[in-house]
Amino acid sequence: MTTSAPLPAPAPAPECEPDWDYLARHGLDRSPLQLCFPLGADWHLLRRCRHTGCDRPATSWPWLCHRCASDWREAGSPGDIDSWCASTPVPFARRTYAEHRCRVGCDRAAEASGLCKSCASERRVLGLTVEAYLARGRAPRPGFGKCLVRVCPRMAVVRRSRLCLPHQRQWSNAGTPDLEAWALTAAAIYTSVDVVPLTDLAPAVVVQVLRGYEARLRQGGRISPAQVKSAVRWLCDHAVDDLAAAELPAKGATTPYLRLWQRTLPLLEADPATEHTRTLIRLHILNPRYKGGSVDLRDVHAPWVTHLAQQYLLRLAAGGASSARLMLVGFAARWFAMFLRTLPGEGRRPGDVGRDGMFAYLRWLTHRARDTSDYLLLNDDDPVRQVIVEHLLPSRRGAEPLLVTPVRHYELVKVLREVLEHGRAWLADNHAAGVHLLEMDVPPYPERDDTASELEGRSQDALPEQVFLQLMDERNLALLPAGTRRNCVELAMRVGRRPWELRHLEFDCLQWHDIDVEDPDGTVRCRSYPFLAY
Repeated sequence: MTTSAPLPAPAPAPECEPDWDYLARHGLDRSPLQLCFPLGADWHLLRRCRHTGCDRPATSWPWLCHRCASDWREAGSPGDIDSWCASTPVPFARRTYAEHRCRVGCDRAAEASGLCKSCASERRVLGLTVEAYLARGRAPRPGFGKCLVRVCPRMAVVRRSRLCLPHQRQWSNAGTPDLEAWALTAAAIYTSVDVVPLTDLAPAVVVQVLRGYEARLRQGGRISPAQVKSAVRWLCDHAVDDLAAAELPAKGATTPYLRLWQRTLPLLEADPATEHTRTLIRLHILNPRYKGGSVDLRDVHAPWVTHLAQQYLLRLAAGGASSARLMLVGFAARWFAMFLRTLPGEGRRPGDVGRDGMFAYLRWLTHRARDTSDYLLLNDDDPVRQVIVEHLLPSRRGAEPLLVTPVRHYELVKVLREVLEHGRAWLADNHAAGVHLLEMDVPPYPERDDTASELEGRSQDALPEQVFLQLMDERNLALLPAGTRRNCVELAMRVGRRPWELRHLEFDCLQWHDIDVEDPDGTVRCRSYPFLAY
C-alpha cells in the first residue's frame, strides 16, 4: 500500500513585539504607559510656542499656542510676530489635566492646591496656608472609588454620582440623564495634546498601536500627536480588543492613523520566505519589485492544486516575471478547481484525476468558452444570461463573472500546463504522473481577424483624418531620417492602415502614383506615392 507525500504546512506567523528601546527614544514612557511628545523634537509636529515664557505647544504656523494665537488674531494678526510677542504679556501658566493624589494622603484627586476638595475646603475654613495645613497632620480621607464611566480610569470626586470632576460637569451639562446609561456611552477625559495615555487600551491593542506607531516613525516624516491622540481615543471609546479585526470608518479626520496602523500590521507579520504558503499571496511581499496586487487561491479546495500553484508562483516571482503572469496562475488554478468539483470526490487527491480527468477538463473549459460567447451576444436584461452565469467562475469584485474569451482560453490551458510541468516530480511521487497536459493540448492562439477591414479597402480604425493630414505635411516627414523608418511611416500614412494591418497585405496590392512636387525654392521633383489597389 502506498501513501502520498504530505503537503508542507504553512509556517506559523511569528509573534513580534515592538522595539522598546527605539520607542523609548521616541516618547514612550512605560511607567505610566503613555506617549510623550517633547516640544521641539524632530520626529513630531509639535513645537514650543514662539511667545517667550509660554510653555504651551504649537501645532502649526504661526507657531503660537491656541491662547497666544487667539490674542494675536484679536490684535489684527501683525506681520512681525516676534515684536508682537515681545510687547505682549505672557499668558497664564499652562494648566494640565493630569490626575494627582491629594498631598494629605487621601484616596482622592487633588485640585490645583495639591489638596483634595474636602481638604481644600477645610483649609479655607481654618484660614491656613497649604503648608500649615499639611503640618497639622490631618488623617487621610477614604476615596469614592473609580469613576463610574466605563472608559475613565480617574478617581471619583462626588459621593452620590461617583463621577470624576470632568465627567460630573459633563453629566450636569447634559441635564443629569439616567446615570448608569450615560456612563456607558460617555467618552474618556484626556490630558494635553503632548501626552497620550495608553492605560485605557487592552494589552493586545497597546502592542498593536505601538507596532503601528513604530512602523510610522521608521518610514520617516513627522508624527502628528493630535492624530495619535484621536486614534487612541477612538479605540478607547469603542472598547476595541483587536485593532487588526476592528471595523474602522472608511474615512474621517479622527481615524487616519488607525487605518494606516491596521494596514501596517499584516505587513509587519509578513515573511517573504513563507508568503507563498498563504492562500492570499501578496506580491509586494513575495518580491519587493512588485508594487501591489495579490494572487487569490482561497476558493481552491484541492490542497494539491494550491501547493503546485504556490510553488510555481514562488519560481516566477524569483525570476522577476510580470505581476500579470502571476495573477494568471491564480486564475488558472481557480478555473481548474471549479472543474474538479464536478468529479467524484471533488478531485481532492491528484491520483483520482488522472489523464482522463485532464481530457475532461479540456472539454469542460471549451464549453465555458462557448458559454462566454453566448453570454456576450445576449442583452443585459436577458434572463438566459443568469443561467449562463451559473456555469462561469464568479468574480471576486462581485461584478460580472470571469469570462473565457479565446485569448483567455489559450492562456488558462497554457499556464495550467506550466504549473503541472513544474510540479511533475511531485505528482510522480504522489502516483499521479497522468495529471499533465501536452503542448498539443493547448489551443492555438487566436489571430486577429482583419478580413472585414481589408475588404472595405480602409480599416474602420484607420488613422484619424487629422493625424493623416499631419503626417502628409512634408515638414513632419522631413523630421524622419531617410530610409526604412520614413518609408514605413509614409507607407502606413498613404495606405491608411494601422501597423498590425500592414503585415497582412500582399506586396502586389500596392500601386504607385508619380506626382511632381514643387519645393518652396521653386525646384520641381518627381515623387512616387503608394496607394492600395484591389
